[in-house]
Amino acid sequence: MLIRSTGDQVVVITQPAHAVISGQLARAWGNERFGVVEPFDDVCLGALLHDVGWTDWEQAPTLNHETGLPHTFMQLSTRVHLDIWGNASSRARAFALYPALLTSMHFTGLYERFHDYERDSEEDARDARALVAHELAFQDELLATLRADRSMAAFATAEIVRRNRGLVALWDGMSLAICHGVNEPRVIRGVPAATGEADITLTPSESGVSIDPWPFSVDRLIVRADGRVLRGRYTDQDSLHQALAGAEWTTVETELIPTR
Repeated sequence: MLIRSTGDQVVVITQPAHAVISGQLARAWGNERFGVVEPFDDVCLGALLHDVGWTDWEQAPTLNHETGLPHTFMQLSTRVHLDIWGNASSRARAFALYPALLTSMHFTGLYERFHDYERDSEEDARDARALVAHELAFQDELLATLRADRSMAAFATAEIVRRNRGLVALWDGMSLAICHGVNEPRVIRGVPAATGEADITLTPSESGVSIDPWPFSVDRLIVRADGRVLRGRYTDQDSLHQALAGAEWTTVETELIPTR
């Protein structure tokens, strides 16, 4: 769950809904400087599905008693994260193999970059390492299958997979920033480009967010995700769920434009 503060109310956006924006970014991505997305449909679907494991949890999110609001994805325990990510790649595989590969790599990439296990119990650390090992084996299995497929082998090389994995992580980060609201300039480093990497800067503008250098194939881009408006704080989970069930739906819409 993502929480976007808007004065005296908040808008809550589910992880799968935020991933919708990732998919919108993916479908518009690419130009002479930033290269192309290939295989296009599979990578775009991977961007859309990268948080598919959250679908069940988001139906009944847990209450953070300190804030009176749903837990955000950053506030949940390792144990809950393992339950969520444990079925993500298999769910994505129900759609297609390449998106499942990118979904699995997104999880293991998060744990490689951000998870140090120091705050975990011995049991949770053991289970987390076991899940990472399982996903790495799953990735090897998928890569072997893709490389044996004449129509997909060219997209399953280490170089292409590394680029596409980086793009999914990039679109995830951009979507999170957009959903939370870009209120000050933000630099995203190491963006996969046509050759090597580049840095891009997101800056709040009167109409939305300006981006420099411009990475898209269109002159401007409007991205949208659905969220729900919560106007209070809650003391128990039942009241939170009742509020979410009756909450007003809203569309979080952001216009992306080149920096002038």
